[in-house]
Amino acid sequence: MKQQSLKIFSKEETGPYELPKGWRWVRLGEVLKEDRKTINPQDYPAENFWLVTMDCVESNTGKLLKKINLCGKEIKSTKYQFNFNHVLYGKLRPYLNKVYAVPEGERGICTTEFIPFIPLNADKKYIAFYLRKKEVIEFAMNNLTGTRQPRVNIEALLSFQIPLPSLPEQKRIVARIEALFSKIDEIKRLRKEANDLAKTLMQSALHEVFSKADEKGWRWVRLGEIVKKDKFSIVDGPFGTQLHTSDYVSSGVPLIRIKNFKYNFEFDESDLKFISEEKFEELKRSAVFPGDIILAKTGATIGKVCIFPSKFEKGLITSSCAKISVDRNIVDNKFVIFALATEKVQKQILILSSGSTRPSLTLSQVADLEIPLPFKNGQPALDEQKRIVSYLDQISEKQKILLKIYENIDNQITELKQSILNKAFRGQLGKQNFNNDL
Repeated sequence: MKQQSLKIFSKEETGPYELPKGWRWVRLGEVLKEDRKTINPQDYPAENFWLVTMDCVESNTGKLLKKINLCGKEIKSTKYQFNFNHVLYGKLRPYLNKVYAVPEGERGICTTEFIPFIPLNADKKYIAFYLRKKEVIEFAMNNLTGTRQPRVNIEALLSFQIPLPSLPEQKRIVARIEALFSKIDEIKRLRKEANDLAKTLMQSALHEVFSKADEKGWRWVRLGEIVKKDKFSIVDGPFGTQLHTSDYVSSGVPLIRIKNFKYNFEFDESDLKFISEEKFEELKRSAVFPGDIILAKTGATIGKVCIFPSKFEKGLITSSCAKISVDRNIVDNKFVIFALATEKVQKQILILSSGSTRPSLTLSQVADLEIPLPFKNGQPALDEQKRIVSYLDQISEKQKILLKIYENIDNQITELKQSILNKAFRGQLGKQNFNNDL
């Protein structure tokens, strides 16, 4: 930052709202100095460096997620130096909101996607909290350079106004924000515990229903025994050479990918791709229809299942999926996906698919998968299956409600922190009453 550019903002300014007595509006360029001292760690091959990358800093909170220590010879490019006087501002994709106030006594190097700033007559934590405000992020997003990897225009950023009280008042405000955020973080921790517990609710219900299948006299049957009696009852998607992203169209026949499998066995339409009717006719061996079961048969998500929804007339699966068309005169299709999601069946899938470097099931292995099925008078008990499905659907709905509640709490926590920051930088944070500040 050139010294002459600091003088531009030295006059008394008015801002978007009235400040308490003794405060004043300044530009960030008056209280922040860029300090881009570079170092090539390769020049110090045996020296140990603390390296801060963008992945090391948590979005929105500025918390350090991990500490990377490397020898100079292991670090391949030029970096910026920093110490405990600095605030590191992540200029890459500012919506990530990566701002790190370096703790006392620390020093290290950082990727050049950070700008090391030295606060001038300002508390570094006060500055860091302000840089994390929603309004600053929005301003940064409206002042970008570059297209592939958008970065903040630093000159524009330094023109943004900041309310500045005395240094002792800044420190009091920082202490107040930290105390309030600590209470909120504890709420967030408890919310996460409850959320994690809610995610296990369905698996617990599946275990309750299916773990005593043998005691109940259920039988283990192969999928190949309960599918429709035609050659297209168990099929996989077309080979990669038969279908390319260039075949995608804006509307038409939906293409089912693993991305369309939701956590709770439902079908996710949020990123649906389509192919033309002509392409579908060419590849219709891999067609799916409402009520068909779709199983992820390869990769890290192997074993995930969903049902193709009735809102679509037809679809086409990709090579990472298998379609299973069960005979719905003897089995309930939703009962089958619940059975496939149980721990025992998932272990079968892992064992069968473990023979190669990338887990994968053949169609014959899919047909050989065994699930537990209630029988009555020597026949599959369809009524009992439907009763179990009704019970598990109720559990699934309760789980979705809980997860939605916890998601809303997360959003409220984010809004609450922004509300506290807004109060803080208007001089409205009290000195003792937490409830009023919250």
